[in-house]
Amino acid sequence: MITIDLMSRKPIYDQLIEKIKQLILSDVFSANDHLPSVRSLSCQLSVNPNTIQKAYTHLCNAGLTYSVAGKGCFVSPQAKEILGQDAKQELPQFGAFARRLLDSGIDAEQLKSLIDQLDSERRSSL
Repeated sequence: MITIDLMSRKPIYDQLIEKIKQLILSDVFSANDHLPSVRSLSCQLSVNPNTIQKAYTHLCNAGLTYSVAGKGCFVSPQAKEILGQDAKQELPQFGAFARRLLDSGIDAEQLKSLIDQLDSERRSSL
């Protein structure tokens, strides 16, 4: 379910944060779902536990997860809303970029096709 690319230049904790965000947005992880323990995820991914803990701490500080002493890390009930608000703030930038593409001669159908392709790839990677 959670995978990382050890050959990527992107830090492992960033990959982990992004993957968990994707899983929350796609409802693989729902509100109050228990995330894998630091130890189990560390073993599964062959990654230092401190790296996993760093990602979990970031998610907690962002309000996407919460911690229960002795129980672990859970998805916050507000996580999907928080991620949706973050994405909506990027829409004006996306609109400006799409406008530049349209102005440079890219057909609207090509843009729609690209978005459909990206959505399909995203769904298959989950």
